[in-house]
Amino acid sequence: LRILLVWTLQVAEGLWHMHNREIPVCHGDIKPENIMIKEKPCNCKNIDYSFRESNLCPTCGLTRFSRLTLKLIDFGLARPILQENNRKNSPEGSVPYMAPEYIREQKITPKAEVWSLGILVHEFLTKELPYPNANNYEKWFVMMGIGSGSLKPKIPDIPREFCKELTEFFNECWMTEPANRPTMEKVIEMLNKMPIADPQYVADCKAKQPPITSVVMNLIRKKMQHLF
Repeated sequence: LRILLVWTLQVAEGLWHMHNREIPVCHGDIKPENIMIKEKPCNCKNIDYSFRESNLCPTCGLTRFSRLTLKLIDFGLARPILQENNRKNSPEGSVPYMAPEYIREQKITPKAEVWSLGILVHEFLTKELPYPNANNYEKWFVMMGIGSGSLKPKIPDIPREFCKELTEFFNECWMTEPANRPTMEKVIEMLNKMPIADPQYVADCKAKQPPITSVVMNLIRKKMQHLF
């Protein structure tokens, strides 16, 4: 779970950079299919072995998962935040990840992407969307439910160690009124305050890999299969 939260922080930082460019941009379609896993070189630059043989670097002890980073991809629906034609005739993207106001007003904003990040993290944690039985309904029904507020995301069961912080994270991301949601910068601050250990955690981590990391990787791979 700790590494999962580190990865969440990486996605949030990527979105923050998009929202704070000279010409601010929203990604417009945050979902597992649009996240790529990238493996960085080992800190000790040991390239004479394969992690397939062992999950630990024999030189520095780093786990393979601590060297993986998440990168946003597929910017086909990205839109400048201040552009007049940001507003669409109908919402584009993936319905379960859309914020209610985006469905109603067809205008993507950084606050809408804060909502989407919360949906993404829920799916990473549970392999399910936070709308009970949503897969049993037609797409338009789910869209209308989210847009009207009659279909609300449900906070998942959270490990006790992270319960308070993650519950606050979901509550903040899923505020009905966009003005009441935190900015992406505030989301990053919230994530940094969680017990994920500071960035040095990655360098010092020699614990067993959290099972949740394999869940995230399998989810991203599964949802990207249609691209190949």
